[in-house]
Amino acid sequence: GASRLSNAYARALNSQGVDAHSLSVTDCTLAGLSSLALQTEAAR
Repeated sequence: GASRLSNAYARALNSQGVDAHSLSVTDCTLAGLSSLALQTEAAR
């Protein structure tokens, strides 16, 4: 579960040109959640 979620965050950030490895764990999580939420809304 957790590794799949981390990978999803990294993919979402990479699609926006952000290297997930350059962020702290907290920043990566928050940015990933935000990015996934935006992608989910756009897909509706």
